[in-house]
Amino acid sequence: MEGGDWEARFEQAHKQSGWMLVFTIVLVVFLLYSAMAIIPELQSLLLIVIFLPLPFTYFVTRAYFQRKNWALPWVILIWIVSIAACFILMLIELYSFANGNRWSIVQCFLLLYLCKAMLNRIQMINDGHFRAWYDSNLSTMLNINLNLGEVLASCPHCQSLLAVNALTLDAEDLCPNCSQRLVLEHTISNLAEEE
Repeated sequence: MEGGDWEARFEQAHKQSGWMLVFTIVLVVFLLYSAMAIIPELQSLLLIVIFLPLPFTYFVTRAYFQRKNWALPWVILIWIVSIAACFILMLIELYSFANGNRWSIVQCFLLLYLCKAMLNRIQMINDGHFRAWYDSNLSTMLNINLNLGEVLASCPHCQSLLAVNALTLDAEDLCPNCSQRLVLEHTISNLAEEE
C-alpha cells in the first residue's frame, strides 16, 4: 500500500476519533446532568464538576483536531475520565433496574458498549504508527526494513500495523497489542475448504 493510502487512512481514523470524542463528551455531560435529578443534595457540586472542565476539554479537543503534539496525552486522559463516568452511570442505571425501572437495563448495555468503543479508540491512539502519523513522522515509520517473507498487515481486531511473515503465520499467533488472534476463524475455515 502506498504512503498516500496510509495517510488517508490515518487522517480518516483521526477525524472519526475526534468526532467520537466530541459526541462522547456531549453525551457524558448530558447523562451526568440528567443523573443529577437522582441526587438533589449534590446538584450544585455536580454542576461545578460537570461544567468547570468543559472549556479545557474544548481547548484540548480543538488542539487534537489540529494535531498538536501536546494534546494527545490529554485526549487519552479525557477518554479515560469519560470511560469512568460512563461506567459510574452504568452502575447507577443498574441500580435503577434493580429498583424496578426496566428501561435502565437497555441504557446499561448501551453505556457498556460505549465504554468498549472508547477503549478501542484509546488503543488506536496508543498505536505507534498512529502516533507517528499524528506527529508527522509516518514516512519514517513506513520505511521499515522488512525481513525476507515479511509483509505489513493490520490486526483484524485493533487495526495495529504489524510486520508478519505470511508463510509462517498460523491460527495461534496473537497480536502483541490486543492479544487476539491475527487469523480469523472464517479465514481458517475458508482455507480448509479450499484444501
